[in-house]
Amino acid sequence: MDGADNFAALSEKPRSLSPAQRLPLIVLAEIFPLSVPTSPITLSQVCRAWRAASQWKASLWANIQVDLSNSRAAEKALHFISLSGQSVPLAIEIRRSSSMVISDRRNQESIMALAVVLKMSAGRWRRFDFTSSAIDATVFFAHCQGTTPLLQHLAVNLHSTAALPENAINIPFSPLPNSAPLSLILTEPNHVIPWPASWSICSFDITIGYGLQTRDLVEILRNLPMLEDLSVAALKNDPRILTEQTILPPLLMDNLRLLKLRAISNLYILETLRTPQLVTFSAQDFRWSDSVEYIAAFLGESHLLRRITLAGVPYKPQASETFPPIDLPTATHLDISRAPNIFLEALSAPLASQIVLSSVGVVPARDFLSSCDNLTELKLRILSYPPKDAQFVSHFFPGQVTSLNIDHSAIKLLGTTALSGLRSLTVLKTRSKDRTYPQIGSVLGDCLEMSFSPPLRHMHLQQLNLSTGGFLYCLGQMNSMEEMELVECLTTSAIWTKMADITALPRLRSLKVVECSTTNPSDLLRMVRTRNADAAVPPNAVATLKVYVRFREDAGDVARDTLDELKVGFFRYCTRKERG
Repeated sequence: MDGADNFAALSEKPRSLSPAQRLPLIVLAEIFPLSVPTSPITLSQVCRAWRAASQWKASLWANIQVDLSNSRAAEKALHFISLSGQSVPLAIEIRRSSSMVISDRRNQESIMALAVVLKMSAGRWRRFDFTSSAIDATVFFAHCQGTTPLLQHLAVNLHSTAALPENAINIPFSPLPNSAPLSLILTEPNHVIPWPASWSICSFDITIGYGLQTRDLVEILRNLPMLEDLSVAALKNDPRILTEQTILPPLLMDNLRLLKLRAISNLYILETLRTPQLVTFSAQDFRWSDSVEYIAAFLGESHLLRRITLAGVPYKPQASETFPPIDLPTATHLDISRAPNIFLEALSAPLASQIVLSSVGVVPARDFLSSCDNLTELKLRILSYPPKDAQFVSHFFPGQVTSLNIDHSAIKLLGTTALSGLRSLTVLKTRSKDRTYPQIGSVLGDCLEMSFSPPLRHMHLQQLNLSTGGFLYCLGQMNSMEEMELVECLTTSAIWTKMADITALPRLRSLKVVECSTTNPSDLLRMVRTRNADAAVPPNAVATLKVYVRFREDAGDVARDTLDELKVGFFRYCTRKERG
């Protein structure tokens, strides 16, 4: 009796015992795909009914995962293919879980058998992932050919290239003309792989080992004319990869929209690439000293760039080094880390609306930001200042900023600029191991005064000293504040007394207090109780304040009645121990 007959016979039998057994098999078969990821083999071993239901649902068998270390891999693949029907698209994943090979001959025979079995279903492949050694890949692809009209994703990860084949690995899959765009992933190829002309590879992710030179990578890219997304990374952050500086003919990639480079220490390859349609460019873990001139020239020629991320290793340039202006007329999002001063001084992005600057000089950062007339969201981390005898940095922030996220290094700059449109403010200390608490009250007060009480609605303060009188003054100047978060800050009872008055922060509806060790739970509870009682009395139109509070384990004992109200009142309450 086959699976269909077994399904029909069992469907006619009355169900009994557990509710699962009373379900019609057709309903059970529809539930299986919605359950937690479970192998259909496991489902089919529960009972006869479940076996019939699982074998009737062809889509359950569409994900074929086989291990080359298992000598019965071909048998498993054949079982899944036979139960997956005739038209269900397949996802093939081939891996080797163990590097130990008992016999080269037996290993090759097992791989060949798997290749022959899978070849029969090539017309239904939608995804294909291969992760093993180059030797395994040579054997498999030599015996697995076919037309793959549905293929959309192809990943070939060669995690071991200790023994490479003499000839290039040929992947003899043939998508139909005008087929769906293909995604390709390669890991540590040591040779150029010839791609069939019919492949429409639009996304390419390659991790490069030491054996592949710059000219080899360029040759691979020349064979991918339809490429839209390209990601290139160095294996294990090896600084020797792609260091060859060979003069190569320019490579025009006129369809490329996204380019990501990671752990490539020298970005010399940018000198070869021509990307007139590039929209997103990201380079991380490179050396500014080896790459800054190539980056500057590349950015200057990419006139459609909108998103740019540059995070490299810093260096000290020569005093005589200069750059021509680097204009980014279309860039809207920039994230720049550890850039040398000469680079920021040459940079301009008049349409940038979101900018992140980290580990840069405060003076060139100010000059760069002053040219960003559309800037609304700004994030700053670890600014470096000029010597003490240099002039004070003034008017740092563009006045039109609405969202500001800074660390302790930029606190002193808060009082230098009027931010009349500021709606969100985040201030934190990035060096968490340092137990000092920077003060913010006075400079924040100066900022609020200069800005004539901006429409500040959200504020997040972390590891700061709020116990000074300056912060109490600020509480009376933030009439638009709706959400406030205090994390690991130093507070006093005077803060909660001030906040108990609904005339201070009249729109505040959410307060989050996390591990502020100097916060007395009773004072906090008294503030919320008083504030919400006054808010309920007409004609006050003040929102009810809701609080999330988490105390440190070393916080003082909380009285039982206070604890009860914390848990059932307007609070969400826990200690660090209870949080887990």
